[in-house]
Amino acid sequence: MKSIVSCAVAFAVASSLFAATASAQAKLDPSKPDFTGNWHRVGYTSAVKPDQGALPLTAEAAKAYAANKVAAAKGDRTHDNTSICLPEGMPRLALKAQPFEILQRPTVVAFNYQLNRLVRVAYFDAKPSAENPEYYLGESIAKWDGNELVVETSGFNDQTLIDDSGVPHGTELKVTERLSLDKNGKRIKSRITVEDPETFTAPWTVTVNYERMPAGFKMPEDVCAERIGNTAPRSRNAKK
Repeated sequence: MKSIVSCAVAFAVASSLFAATASAQAKLDPSKPDFTGNWHRVGYTSAVKPDQGALPLTAEAAKAYAANKVAAAKGDRTHDNTSICLPEGMPRLALKAQPFEILQRPTVVAFNYQLNRLVRVAYFDAKPSAENPEYYLGESIAKWDGNELVVETSGFNDQTLIDDSGVPHGTELKVTERLSLDKNGKRIKSRITVEDPETFTAPWTVTVNYERMPAGFKMPEDVCAERIGNTAPRSRNAKK
């Protein structure tokens, strides 16, 4: 429950923060790139493909992954909590094909996803919690490394998957995104490094590219429960 509440709180915080600081865009450090805008992934694949080749899964994780794939092939998605509209988690959200928005301010950067309107907020130069809060989306911290925007996320629970194909992970998961903007401001390259000694024998990296959405694009509302048919809202005018 606390993780679901944290998502709602993050959305409320992001909404109020960016509404209250709309004029702050002009105060961004001019020496740093501005990632603000709507983006979508180029070259989506359901299974993550590390730059190094095969995923370095531990023997136990490989068994769990194989079981997930067998279940999915039979139409059984009970291993995937998105089937009941829980958050995708990371890096899965960053690997999806759906559009997302980046809102950048001097002290914070937010990632607003079309998918179930999930929100991640990363504060610059913050410190992680002393203990793992076990959030679905983790706890994100932003910093600059030259012109690269670096977002480090940890503090996960183990109720999400790495990708759409069913790769599992544990609570020691750490995801580091290194985002760089091209000279035209129309493309982002993100190098995503994943570490989790419970699941992988070594860290691995996947490079993902995003392109800016066409001018005038507006993020549509996405309600998971309606989309997957879990529930149908009753009309207020329906006869009782």
